[in-house]
Amino acid sequence: MDLDEQTTRSETVTRERWKVKEVPEETVTEAAQHTLLRRPLPKGAEVAAETLQKWMVAFCNQVYGRRRGGGRTACRKPMYWWTEEISQARTEVKAARRKLQRTRADQAEQLERARVEARAAKNRLKKMIRVSKLRSWEKLTEGVENDPWGLPYRIVCRKFVRTPPPALGKAKEAMELLFPSRHPEEPPVTQTAPAEDWCVQEVTEEEVTRAGLALQNKKAPGPDGIPNEAIKMAAILAPDRLAEVATSCLREGVFPKRWKPAILILLRKPGKSGDRPGDYRPICLLNGLGKLLEKVLLHRCEGHFEGYLSDTQYGFRKGRSAIEAMMSITRQAKAAMEGTRYTRRLVSLVTVDIAKAAMEGTSRTGEPPGGVVYLGVTLDRSLTFRDHLKARAKKAGAVEKALARLMPNVSGPKQAKRRLLMHAVTSVMLYGAPAWVEGRGTDICRRILEPTYGRCALRIIQAYRTVSGEAATLLAGMPPIDLLAGEMAYMNQFTKRQKIARRGAAREETIRKWQERWKRGAKGAGTRRLILPVSDWVHRKHGLLSFGITQVLSGHGTFNEYLSRFKEEREPECMYCGEQDTPEHPILQCDRWSQERQGGLEVPEGKTLEDLVEDMLGSQEIWNGIVGVANRILKEKSREEREFESSNG
Repeated sequence: MDLDEQTTRSETVTRERWKVKEVPEETVTEAAQHTLLRRPLPKGAEVAAETLQKWMVAFCNQVYGRRRGGGRTACRKPMYWWTEEISQARTEVKAARRKLQRTRADQAEQLERARVEARAAKNRLKKMIRVSKLRSWEKLTEGVENDPWGLPYRIVCRKFVRTPPPALGKAKEAMELLFPSRHPEEPPVTQTAPAEDWCVQEVTEEEVTRAGLALQNKKAPGPDGIPNEAIKMAAILAPDRLAEVATSCLREGVFPKRWKPAILILLRKPGKSGDRPGDYRPICLLNGLGKLLEKVLLHRCEGHFEGYLSDTQYGFRKGRSAIEAMMSITRQAKAAMEGTRYTRRLVSLVTVDIAKAAMEGTSRTGEPPGGVVYLGVTLDRSLTFRDHLKARAKKAGAVEKALARLMPNVSGPKQAKRRLLMHAVTSVMLYGAPAWVEGRGTDICRRILEPTYGRCALRIIQAYRTVSGEAATLLAGMPPIDLLAGEMAYMNQFTKRQKIARRGAAREETIRKWQERWKRGAKGAGTRRLILPVSDWVHRKHGLLSFGITQVLSGHGTFNEYLSRFKEEREPECMYCGEQDTPEHPILQCDRWSQERQGGLEVPEGKTLEDLVEDMLGSQEIWNGIVGVANRILKEKSREEREFESSNG
């Protein structure tokens, strides 16, 4: 990985490139017959690996077709709001500006006319861009229903933002620290030939197929440019050829030189200036065929070394995670801190980051301000995890604010897709939850995380921001964040198979605790009056919320009784009949909305809103009818509200 002094940023790595796409099975099979299965492989690991790579290149050429073009500008796509009309208007702005610049100063009349034309052309362009952005964004938000992780999600989460590459000097300095050169006096590493009694079990086709299927799709390839999708196809259609090369490499004790090069990419860490080598995170793009051989070796080594590894080793082991390591530390610290100040034991946590110390040339002892960050979790002296929860809430709030652009109240995706998007925010908040549940973090979890969690629920149910967090989370079917963390900590102690069997019982216990809290809660009285059994609402098999029905269920909407709380000039009575304008009034009572109720809602005498909600939970047809009525009535009430506001200044 030498970095040439003459290399510039504009130069790119020359490698094969293909556009991965869906290909018919017959085409793939025919391509494999003509490339991978046509001739036998030569003897010798190095020669066989090079031949296999050439065959894979030919295979990709027949399956995908070589991608043409290159460079930074060739792959640049226009913005989502760019149109041909805007392009033409931009050309007119340039022409008007050139005309203004070329007009002589002594021609006052022509100069003023050119200035007016240039200003008018520029204003037209700005207006076209503004209108196009609004219309295009509305179309994008409507498309979230079909593809929640598509272009709109990548735009709001800034997936397209790229940090500039490091300067040549910084890149060389970082490379010297990451990949230090061998000392001149150090003897070179020589590859010894395998012993005569060297016995290697032949790599089977099943091993190759398993390793090939384990490769992830849509990953950047290495210097050879062969995508993982093509290697997966080869592992299925020609596993004997791949197994033959892998067996030759193991028996000769070599890793082919053809598979050793890698493309080094230095990514600047968030919030770093880029002045130090430690401000960059290195990523090496390896050849896919080399990763296939490594996965075969890894599978064999895991079965061999499993009984010899320490029970306290959590990294790079199946069924173990950083959360379990964090929980082990928390349990030991919590057990040592129990008792009185005279009987409790002293606990010290020593963390070592040799690589970072070598990069920055610094060392530090003692407890840093804000606690110790261990595996992404901030530990403090009292195990309250206050600083960790504050950091999680801040990060989750930023994600929620970005995703909220995709979920307006009156349009956008439906409730199921909204819940899916907001699950990304919940995952950020609950990182390390089993650890801080083991400690003392549950007590302050609600106070720190509930505001952000409540905003997520508001976006899911399309509600007014004045709806309480308790009512919003119930309508969204989201258990309180502390109960959800407790359930997560409980399930973390089981294996994957055990989790499947216990998931239902764990969620029922969470709902039971949620029911007790909801029954004695002080907020959300209007929603509690309509929905008291939590289990019935959460376990319903049908029914999506909308902007209209959410106003009815929460009591926060275009009702004079609600609006009079915030506007002194507004009376709580209905402007048509003089009765109290509550959520029940337009849906069940007021004659003004009798036409909107026709065809969707037949209300017997004496029917209440509580009875209506019970009927909605029992029948999907009734649910859809009532939702349609609520949407029509409240849409018209919103229009009348806007007219009333405009008429009163």
